[in-house]
Amino acid sequence: MTFEQRFKKDMLARFDRAEAAMPGYEFKVIRDLIETHGAVATAKRLLDINFVTQMQYGFEALAEQGLLDCSIEQATIDHESSGAFTATEIDVARTRLMIVRRKKRK
Repeated sequence: MTFEQRFKKDMLARFDRAEAAMPGYEFKVIRDLIETHGAVATAKRLLDINFVTQMQYGFEALAEQGLLDCSIEQATIDHESSGAFTATEIDVARTRLMIVRRKKRK
């Protein structure tokens, strides 16, 4: 199994878990992006340094429910050793998680 396949499987499992915990919420748009562009390319697109402080709606919904472990940001960090993501992309993921956790504490 390629890294792309493993990462896609992991991401879809995270979305399944989040949807089970959030009745009525679906990650349809992100699932469609993954099907169209691939899981790694979709993650890279969402982790663009130019949009580091721009939070996606789904990411904010996960934060509100305490499900940040189901986010693309956390998945990217969890797969840091794969070499598929740049140091900048990993930093963007960490920064977003840090920002939303600090907001939640306030």
